[in-house]
Amino acid sequence: MERLINAFAIHLLLPRGPVIEVWQALAEQGERLAAVAISVRFRASWSATCNQLCNLQLIDDAERQQLTSTAPNAADFVALGERWEAELQAPAVPPRYGTRILSAYQAGRLSGARAVELLYGTVMIEELPEQRALPLDSLRREFDHMS
Repeated sequence: MERLINAFAIHLLLPRGPVIEVWQALAEQGERLAAVAISVRFRASWSATCNQLCNLQLIDDAERQQLTSTAPNAADFVALGERWEAELQAPAVPPRYGTRILSAYQAGRLSGARAVELLYGTVMIEELPEQRALPLDSLRREFDHMS
């Protein structure tokens, strides 16, 4: 069952047509670099990328084993002009959540220390945007609603 799920995930993350397009565009630079580009562009693991290249018969099993034996490194990315950026390195905050925290901070509803705490230290207090000056009337309305 696990193998079936993995096979489904590989086909979902690395669809045949787009993968073949990238492969054909970059294979002349070398199979390794083409594979790295596919892994980065489709945000797939190295092993999943190599397995799908083999499934699509773009490489054979010996080439797959050779590729998977050495994970991509910084030089591979530089050679391609590509960068691998992990999406959820700890700590991480969802984009909409972060936007709302910063909006609340800018509106004066959160202190800088609290905003940094809620953003789990992904932002330093010195990096917070300037708080907007609030008109006195809006503060009065807020206090009027509280009473």
